[in-house]
Amino acid sequence: MAPRLAPLGPLLAAGVAAAALSPGETPLAEWPMIMAHDSATTYLEAGLLNRWGKTQPSGGFTRLLDCGARAFDFRPGPVDNDTGRVLAHHARYLVHHEVSAMLDELVHWVAGHADGADDLVVLGITDFRTEGVKSSVQAMLRARGIPYYEDCALLKGLTVAEAMQKAGLPGGGHVLAIFDCWAMNYDPSVACSGFQWADGREVATEADRSASGAGRLPETYTCYNDSSTKDFPLARMYAYIDKVLAAGPPDDGRLYTVQALWQETHRSVEVGLLHGSSLLNQESWSGLNRLVAGRIRAGEVDVRRLGMLEVNNVCDSSHEIVAAIREQRRAAAASGAERALLV
Repeated sequence: MAPRLAPLGPLLAAGVAAAALSPGETPLAEWPMIMAHDSATTYLEAGLLNRWGKTQPSGGFTRLLDCGARAFDFRPGPVDNDTGRVLAHHARYLVHHEVSAMLDELVHWVAGHADGADDLVVLGITDFRTEGVKSSVQAMLRARGIPYYEDCALLKGLTVAEAMQKAGLPGGGHVLAIFDCWAMNYDPSVACSGFQWADGREVATEADRSASGAGRLPETYTCYNDSSTKDFPLARMYAYIDKVLAAGPPDDGRLYTVQALWQETHRSVEVGLLHGSSLLNQESWSGLNRLVAGRIRAGEVDVRRLGMLEVNNVCDSSHEIVAAIREQRRAAAASGAERALLV
């Protein structure tokens, strides 16, 4: 006779839902957060010159937080030669906004959002250009009471509740800074657009592009939702997401991120320029954030150990992504509880 499932009572069901994302039991590395990719570009002026450097909508850290970001990919430096103040950057794009002002804005926001673990903010600091910039940023963090980690091994086994205890700020709220203590899982091949041969093969190099493909020139592909070629880049994106999640968090204490964003390559920019696109447009025209939310909600993505999900254009569907993750985590916990109640 097949085993019979005992139904979950209301109290047990509520307990399972809580346990699915219990701060006291969930490792920080597996706490779902939306990470704003190159977050400082929210302060970068919009327009033609910055269209391939600006990954986030304008409005500052306040807007990104309001839109659902709880982790920041943050790249300070260089130092302004005229003022001596530390600025920020994304690759060659200089963000003319002082890091000290960004941190003040962050501290102000979290002071009004101190309700629990859902408002814990992780500030991921990387690519700080020089040790002088790093030291200056650390001094700014200390002045604001923001704890930071350089020794990534100290994060190993840290639960969300323990992180909250360490991250409490004098004026309220919780911010924890980490210096290069996360696996970025960067894969430059996961681009929105590029060139491919008629048989579907990617044109990987300029030499490939110059060569003939059975006497034909390569064709372009794009990720845009009205494109007949979108299935190719989307399938590659979904395969990347599944691969990173299957590997899970590193075992050395670092956090990790899934970069659910279109990477910038010479070929993707070239094709993007032909379409009048930009990094922000690539996300909105493809609806990537919305598509990711839909796949998670449909149970097509294994989010049981998902930590930081890194996106461009945070204000498009980030709240929907987080809601879908939590829904699936609760469902997975409930399923596990029911299996344990076989009678």
